[in-house]
Amino acid sequence: MASILLVNWYANRSGGADSYTHDLALRLAECEHRVSVACIAATPELLTRIHHLPLHRPDSVRRPLVWRLDALVQYASVASQMAQLPEVRPDIVLNSLPFAARSLRKRFPRASHVYFPHALISPLEVAGYQTGMAARLAFALYSQAERRAILGSAVTVRFTDHNRTAMRRFYRLPHSSRFTIIPSAVDVPAIPERTRESNAIRLLFVGRLVPTKNVGFLLDCLAEMKALPWSLEIVGDGPEREALERRTVERGLSNGVRFHGHQPDPSGFYEDADLFVFPSLLENLGLVMLEAMARGAPVLGFLHDGVHFRNTSHELIRTGVDGMLVPDESAFRSALERLVSDPSPLGELGKAARSRVLERHSWPVVLRQWEDLFRRL
Repeated sequence: MASILLVNWYANRSGGADSYTHDLALRLAECEHRVSVACIAATPELLTRIHHLPLHRPDSVRRPLVWRLDALVQYASVASQMAQLPEVRPDIVLNSLPFAARSLRKRFPRASHVYFPHALISPLEVAGYQTGMAARLAFALYSQAERRAILGSAVTVRFTDHNRTAMRRFYRLPHSSRFTIIPSAVDVPAIPERTRESNAIRLLFVGRLVPTKNVGFLLDCLAEMKALPWSLEIVGDGPEREALERRTVERGLSNGVRFHGHQPDPSGFYEDADLFVFPSLLENLGLVMLEAMARGAPVLGFLHDGVHFRNTSHELIRTGVDGMLVPDESAFRSALERLVSDPSPLGELGKAARSRVLERHSWPVVLRQWEDLFRRL
């Protein structure tokens, strides 16, 4: 049994990284580890079962001009908060915030420090949400902080081998930097038999509505398929929602597309879906893909090319066996039209997808790998 401190902005279900922090904390506690979580917000379930160390995020984005220095404000704030964490004595610090790594090492010098990033490459993701000087500053600061976090930790945990390779290349890391691969995990619940009430294929997207998720492209694809039978459920919220809703109306898609906002438990949407459509441009892993596959919904997404599409989907999905990965937007549009016209292959793809998640990404399988890491540390 170890004393473990998890550090992330959130441990709720507002996004993939937040959901994973939440679930990992609870699972480790079930394994009888003493678990603390330093975060801004957590679910009521976690707060009743886990020791919570509250953080806060500075609200610089609402102040005139200061928002341009948001990354710098975040950097200073995180360093200060880590230095002032209440008295805990962790054996292992499992940290997902690059800005926090140096301060955590000073605060807990006897602990084993593990860097556990949820983004493929943090500076690329963060800079993608901003423009101009703010984007350049965020890129520079996050690049510096993440490289230091990797080099200063006992080990960096990545979900896939491609995650590790991409990080090594981006930061030009020395061979001495240590990595270990532990796949992401999801619940694999029993699911009801799928029934079809109409001929329309049921499409589903789950995720943050931000530019990198590329949902506007998906709507444009469907605008060319109005004569075909389909419906699309969009589960998630974000800064692009209003623009996407306008686009839906402008493309004449209002009868087939429904926006549901953020849902704490999207299980019912996964179970009703025939195909999970995921046109995202930048993904570390895409936890929502695994959640869909675990419930028998195969995924249509992009194949990593390192330029236009950065992801690790090829380590999760075997095209034509348990899902479909395509090389570009033209191929995505063609594959979607083909499956909307004839959804008959989706049943077997969905069964194979669920089996793959059971074998590689179920919690019992993944927790054994975390326990092996803790023993080595």
